[in-house]
Amino acid sequence: MKNNMKINLAFEENRIIVTCEVKFSSPIESLNFTLNKNLTLLSISDGKREVGWDKVLEYTPTFRVACYEYKVWDNSEFNQVVMTYEGTINGWCNFIQENAKALNFYSVWYPQELSEEIVTTEVLMKELDNYQVIKGTFDKKTDCWYYKADKFDCQILAFKKGYFQFVNYENLSIYYLNRNEEKVVNYIKYYYEDVLDYYEKTLFKSKVMNKLNLVSLSLEVFQGAYFREELIVFTNFLDSDCSEENLNLKFGEMMAHELAHCWCTGADVDSWEDWLNETTAEWSALLYARHRNKFKLFDNMMNPKLDEYLDLPAIKTTDGSRPMGVHSKGALLFYFLYEKYGVETIEKLLQIFVNLRIKTTTAYLTEIKQVLSPEIAWLIEKNLGNKQFEL
Repeated sequence: MKNNMKINLAFEENRIIVTCEVKFSSPIESLNFTLNKNLTLLSISDGKREVGWDKVLEYTPTFRVACYEYKVWDNSEFNQVVMTYEGTINGWCNFIQENAKALNFYSVWYPQELSEEIVTTEVLMKELDNYQVIKGTFDKKTDCWYYKADKFDCQILAFKKGYFQFVNYENLSIYYLNRNEEKVVNYIKYYYEDVLDYYEKTLFKSKVMNKLNLVSLSLEVFQGAYFREELIVFTNFLDSDCSEENLNLKFGEMMAHELAHCWCTGADVDSWEDWLNETTAEWSALLYARHRNKFKLFDNMMNPKLDEYLDLPAIKTTDGSRPMGVHSKGALLFYFLYEKYGVETIEKLLQIFVNLRIKTTTAYLTEIKQVLSPEIAWLIEKNLGNKQFEL
């Protein structure tokens, strides 16, 4: 048996009520985990009797909200922890409304940062039979939605039937709550197909995704998007400028970057090593623009980064943390390499990262030395800690 987590999730107005059961393949003496500060722990047991627990620390994990770290302990070993908690949630792209409910990694609504690795996580939801749960499965016998989490996130998106719009193509499903967003569906479909065509046939020459669910939360203000396995979530498809030119620039950039994460992933997102994921995804998008002769798109993505170059901190931090702007600073480092060595070098740098077995900067530099150029590996390594690059 592998370590696994099973979550029973219920909604009550704007609150969640959760029973979370964590089972371990072998007995443990203690367990640490992190949970949203707004959630109140009601009980923790080993499945048979109450066990001890302490609030160890208050802190804010990378990308997320204020949390408490807890420690579960007992006088004897245990191989199961059952906890119940309830409360309101907060965090980017998280909300609970009558017609739509969105929970994700950023709100820490489920236990994270566990001291024991969890291999599989499943979420069960009752009393949502009148909803559609994205990437969920509904069991009529139990009247329950089942959601199996991906490697990164317990991503719950539940839309009430009759209150959302749905467009389905052979390999693309689009969900949105605001009827006005219908005007962008054709842009999404075009860039989805065109970007994947370039990635699968030219840049990476591999296929990693069979179906994409693309969701708009239809929030009032556009604040970007995020990628999960076979899922991209936008805060909103629309923004203040809905001209044809702006929509092409917006969806060209967003779709190219987010779809690139199908390949450009695997490095630690909580540290400066995230520069690997973000730099390679951003340059995949830039190469798409260049290859398709979308020069205005290329400039629209690159010029703002050039403008902020001197204000951004170095990629590598002394304490290992993820610096602000690492997304842009890594893209700038590759831009100077692009200017110095040309497009084929950048293509090779992206392909080397995608094919790495261990996604760390050390492993990446070693592979660059062996299959591309010791000089380029040296230049990258030399400049990771520099606020201003020396090329």
